[in-house]
Amino acid sequence: MTLVGELMTGLVTGGSSNTPEWVTIVTVLVAALVGTGGVSALIKARSDKKLGIAASERAEQDAVNNRWLAIIEAQTKSLLEPLQAALAATRAELESHKLSSKEEIAALNRKLEERTKKYWSAISHIRTLYTWIGRHMGDSVENTAVPEPPATIMEDI
Repeated sequence: MTLVGELMTGLVTGGSSNTPEWVTIVTVLVAALVGTGGVSALIKARSDKKLGIAASERAEQDAVNNRWLAIIEAQTKSLLEPLQAALAATRAELESHKLSSKEEIAALNRKLEERTKKYWSAISHIRTLYTWIGRHMGDSVENTAVPEPPATIMEDI
């Protein structure tokens, strides 16, 4: 017979003469708890409670993290996306106006030619005006202070 069986038999029959009754009862209860997994059930229940608390804390932390993630994503959309769109538009505009080096040199040469023509046309007109003033004002030119042309065009006139 096993120990538990003996203890149960002793409990039912009133126990042996050597063992006090309370020791027998406690021994039977301890044996029943250990034998049926009661202690391990209590330990597991305590562990499950701790795991439940940890899981709820983890869930709360995940909720806080998700809120912050939503805030960051909203700020990204409202702040960065318009800036990225403006930058892309600026790049596209620059690309559309971009000329090759040969085209740019040709455009600059055309502008230079145009300004050179205007310059020499202005010099020619100034010469004509000086001639006209000399013919029509005659002696009074000497008494009239005619402004001197700028030094940069003095030799061209």
